[in-house]
Amino acid sequence: MSRVTIFLWMLILLPATSYAEVDWNAVPVKKVALFYPGMTSWEYLVGQDHATGGNAVARGEKSCQDCHVKEGRFDIFADDILKGKIRIKSKGISLEPEPPKGITGFKDVDVQAAYDSINLYLRLKWPSPEGASFKDPSLDAQGLSDRVAIQLNGNLRSFSKAGCFMACHNDSAYMPDSPSEDEVSANPFYASQKRKDVRLYAHFTRSRGWSSLKPEQDMEKYLKAGGFMDLWVAGFKGKDVVTSDESIFYDRIKDSSQDLSAQGAWENGFYTLAIQRKLTTQDKMDIQLQEGKGFTVGLALYDNKNGHRKHFVSFPVSVTIGGGQAEITAVKTGEAVAPVN
Repeated sequence: MSRVTIFLWMLILLPATSYAEVDWNAVPVKKVALFYPGMTSWEYLVGQDHATGGNAVARGEKSCQDCHVKEGRFDIFADDILKGKIRIKSKGISLEPEPPKGITGFKDVDVQAAYDSINLYLRLKWPSPEGASFKDPSLDAQGLSDRVAIQLNGNLRSFSKAGCFMACHNDSAYMPDSPSEDEVSANPFYASQKRKDVRLYAHFTRSRGWSSLKPEQDMEKYLKAGGFMDLWVAGFKGKDVVTSDESIFYDRIKDSSQDLSAQGAWENGFYTLAIQRKLTTQDKMDIQLQEGKGFTVGLALYDNKNGHRKHFVSFPVSVTIGGGQAEITAVKTGEAVAPVN
């Protein structure tokens, strides 16, 4: 092996200790309130069960916060949803027919955002008395890891108003109108994906529910307009943090390039999780980030061995990188920070 080759291998293997670390003590903390939604879906939001709010959401006139946040407090009965007391009247069932154990209706998450010339960094901290999947790595294989899923979009009006609800539907898996595995596997699209379940999808990619995908030319038009949600997932598999870079459009899929990294821990009843992604990537299903530009995020949080639809969610939260008005402003840090895993 030549000296040049040895030198190049040394450069690859050396830890990137020369990069500055994010000083999180210098980054403002935004407390984001999350709540338990039960089987609340896009169809619920725009339908008769949502009373007068249904028409306002369907027309894009109001955001969730316009009606459900009063003087900084939620005007929503998440504890009653969790206990099965709120009903979907049109279906004659509870909004949560299978109340999960070990959680309450609300949970606050502390969010911090920073960036440099290369990366965006998000740091989240939330209470989790059990730290279940930090203690038990096997929960990850069961889909029950304690984790965060973050949807991001910079263009869609419906996402800025309703957040991740626009991708959640009555006919998705574990929801009230979920089709059978046989029905799903018989559908040409899902058969081509070798799938038996309906996952998240943008409401405008269907004509009449899960099985009626719109024509390909419509899909291309929506994609060119930025009509997809970037999806960042990071969760605990024991002391390791596992990430998945995904997107939601006509389906929930893993991106061709995995551009996320993360690190975190559980200590004294709290999880702390730091996520890193390059501002600009080569993946067409990633939103591209830049200084001075804003976007919207929706947070979903899974805790205490609960999975599938049994999670906490936020209303849409506005974020800006370095400037402009938003609920969260990413502040500029030092030189590029080394990868966190």
